[in-house]
Amino acid sequence: MSNIPISIHDEQFFLEKIKGKQEFYPKEVAMIFIKEGELSFLVNGTSQNYSNSNILFISPRNIYKLQSISTHVKLYVIGIYPSTRNYFRYNFNRFNVYQALNSEENNAIKISEIDFEGFWGVLKYMHYIYQQKGKEYRDDIITHSFNTVAYSIVSAIESRMIQSENSQEPNSRKEDITLKFLDLVSNHFLEEKELKFYADNLFISIKYLSICVKEISGHPPTYFIHQLLIDEACKRLTDNKFSIADIGYDLGFADQFVFSKFFKKHTKQTPSQFRKKINQAHTI
Repeated sequence: MSNIPISIHDEQFFLEKIKGKQEFYPKEVAMIFIKEGELSFLVNGTSQNYSNSNILFISPRNIYKLQSISTHVKLYVIGIYPSTRNYFRYNFNRFNVYQALNSEENNAIKISEIDFEGFWGVLKYMHYIYQQKGKEYRDDIITHSFNTVAYSIVSAIESRMIQSENSQEPNSRKEDITLKFLDLVSNHFLEEKELKFYADNLFISIKYLSICVKEISGHPPTYFIHQLLIDEACKRLTDNKFSIADIGYDLGFADQFVFSKFFKKHTKQTPSQFRKKINQAHTI
């Protein structure tokens, strides 16, 4: 039985999944690697186009509709389950990656053809091994293959950022504090929303925590708490057995009104509007 928290599929599987679906949203976060051809999606109603050497990041927070696709498209889709965060450990500067991804307007990054070609072979082999259910060391091979792809992507991103005139090397102590803060937030955001908890655990003041996180990530600490809360809220709203009021209460909000106001501020729609859209879409 496989224990790896990822999946990988080719274009045939992907097209079968979305065939005939007007709108859909993914169950988990995923990456689409496009080697050849073009794709066009409506992402939350906004048209986005993707082509060769693009890596598209798709999220359960978004609703997608396929507008067009090339006849001979070649791609791989890697699904990334929530447990992946604790399964893989990386040494690269995650903020370089974060900033690069957030600088893009269409949820994708463009990799040079040379760099893309370099790890396409790894994706192809990874997909082959993924299909061999009884193969010895299957999970280990897939894990190391995924690491290779991840580092290859980061290497390409960081090379691009180094060439940017705005690229600066962050302070190592501040980066360390920020990374520890993010680890704490990912484990405690449901029950701890005040910065005092995180500052106390890092043995620093709230002010210095804010300075570190803002300088390294470009966002205040509360941004990350709020993003995790929104992600969790979106996930729970996809299940109709939970009422909006109960979801808000479980996430620590005083009442449904406060929760709805928070949700709309960060998503531009109310929880009920989001749930209605999700109910009309298909999962893949």
